Amino acid sequence: MLREGYDQTDIADKLETSNSSINRELARNSDQITGEYHARLAQMSAERRRKQIHIPGQKIAENKDLKEVVESRIKKYFSPEQIAGNLKNEYGKTIVGKDTIYAYIYNFAPELQKYLRFQKNKYRKRKGTKQREKRREEDKKRRIDERPEYVEKKEELGHWEGDTVWSKDKQYAIVTLVERVSGISLARIVPNKSAEEVNKAIILLFSKIPSNQRKTLTLDNGSEFAKFEELEKILGIIIYFAYPYHSWERGANENFNGLLRQFFPKGMCFYLQHQSKLQRCINLLNNRPRKRLSYFSPLQIFSCCTS
Repeated sequence: MLREGYDQTDIADKLETSNSSINRELARNSDQITGEYHARLAQMSAERRRKQIHIPGQKIAENKDLKEVVESRIKKYFSPEQIAGNLKNEYGKTIVGKDTIYAYIYNFAPELQKYLRFQKNKYRKRKGTKQREKRREEDKKRRIDERPEYVEKKEELGHWEGDTVWSKDKQYAIVTLVERVSGISLARIVPNKSAEEVNKAIILLFSKIPSNQRKTLTLDNGSEFAKFEELEKILGIIIYFAYPYHSWERGANENFNGLLRQFFPKGMCFYLQHQSKLQRCINLLNNRPRKRLSYFSPLQIFSCCTS
């Protein structure tokens, strides 16, 4: 059709495909010098590319020394996992993974299958392991409906809510803690949202609060709170978790995060900010009168109740 003078749009219509597909075919398989398209050369190029596609296990097949080591240990009835671990010990780094060894056996050396303990089915990565681990971790959590009713009614001081506020770069964050009755707030910038960094921040923030005024803490479901059991042990606090996407179950905290955005708006990179600036903002908010507190400030209510 090209030789007969058809343009790309006409060819695409005739072949019932998109114009962009024809354009890609011509760009990929035309002669790089003359710019002409020859069907035979295009076919040869396509077949060559197909042969170059990586096949799982090819790393071993193309490395003579590694291939000999793997095959000799397989024949001694080492499992692929044992071989991978053994090589890592010998060289001090990962040389090849067990999945690659399995792939080599099934794709390049099927005669070695007889040395495997399980020979009936092709090895496959176990699906769902991470999901099961996640489910086990979820099962450890106390949900908010297990929390005493008097906490919901705000009948006593010492019950807190916690969350994190993201930076624009999705790395730095601000850990926020809010006491439910008084509304007094604590906050600290962390360099990332890892559970370790968040725990450090929470422990440091609560170190300023008397132990009898940190009774419970209700958290969001983020992975940054995965090590909550460590917090319970160190702080002597009982931790509950709101249900996923139920932000209203931590209403005091959500409201405070909104107030904090006045000073740290969305789109701001927190790594440019300092803890001293954050603390000045927290002091302003803790001393600001609130309507729900009959226009007393959170600091006044908290100080009155703890004195």
